[in-house]
Amino acid sequence: MECATVSVDVDDYCKRLKEEQPTARKQHKCGECRRVIEIGEKYNIEVTASDGGIKQYKTCLDCISIRREFFKGGFYYEGIIDALDEHVNDSGGDISESCLALLTPGARAMVCEMIEECWHDENYE
Repeated sequence: MECATVSVDVDDYCKRLKEEQPTARKQHKCGECRRVIEIGEKYNIEVTASDGGIKQYKTCLDCISIRREFFKGGFYYEGIIDALDEHVNDSGGDISESCLALLTPGARAMVCEMIEECWHDENYE
């Protein structure tokens, strides 16, 4: 079963110039979830070109897992966590277990936390 696609109205176009998954030689911060990417940890780095110029994005592999499973129709760099949180809230926390199973353990924990927060908020409205 395919995961529900988070709907993002993508209006800008950027061209990916380079993508690689190096091992961190120093600490970096994930542009999506903002957690520290530790030394020795693999991460994703993308270089893009758009009207705004050349940009570089560093993303932890947990956020790449979320992007791969939930954002089939496009996404904004540094916006997937907010967009996914909105999707989880709009769906009342109804996310398929089979979809969660496809995520990395860290990504699954992030999504489950969003779901639990949604359920908690609904119980107290």
